[in-house]
Amino acid sequence: MCFESPVFIAPLIRLLKTQNETYENKTIILDIIRNLVCGDEKVLIALNSPACDTYMTLLKLLIQDTKTKNARSNPTGLSAQIRTYLMLQDKAIDLFEFIFDQRRPSIIRDLSCVGSAHTLLKEQGMEIPTFIRLPDIMEYYVDKFEDIPEITPEEFLHPKYIMNDYIPLIKDLKCWIKHFYEKSSLPELSKIKALQRCVNLLLRLFKQAWRDYFFGTEDQEPDDEESNF
Repeated sequence: MCFESPVFIAPLIRLLKTQNETYENKTIILDIIRNLVCGDEKVLIALNSPACDTYMTLLKLLIQDTKTKNARSNPTGLSAQIRTYLMLQDKAIDLFEFIFDQRRPSIIRDLSCVGSAHTLLKEQGMEIPTFIRLPDIMEYYVDKFEDIPEITPEEFLHPKYIMNDYIPLIKDLKCWIKHFYEKSSLPELSKIKALQRCVNLLLRLFKQAWRDYFFGTEDQEPDDEESNF
């Protein structure tokens, strides 16, 4: 694959740095990088090559100076150049969110080595995620809830059961299954049992949410036939 060499990546990053390059071309480059961060380790090594300066270039797109902040707060009457820059910054933010959803260890390590990464990401309300590990997922999914025989509607409305709190955990579980299941050195049976316990808890929560959606917590409980969806 050609992109396993920084020779083919460096020209793209140079175009991304060029101020006079068109917005359309820069968005194409960001789309290409979006595909490259899904590549194998050789591609990720090429992306992090000093010859490319990929991550620092992407991070600079996140800079929030006074001019950018004023443009965000008052978007009327903006010049075409500022409007284009804001759109490009939004696309860069979307790219970083996509990267962080994958939690690739190589990318996390490479970004952590960039001195200004934490500051620039913080300006956009983001941070470098931690490494994802199955024991950490199990600690939340199982250890904190294994003593709960059944989640009642009243308990479900308690802040610790708000579904928004579970969305990042569901993403972590999905990410581990997609990117780390096959690479894990854990015994196959241990992985299967761990995922089974996580899924059992999610099924309980989804069933309660589904029931509350159709019947409401104040309505009469559905009979057995209605609850078997």
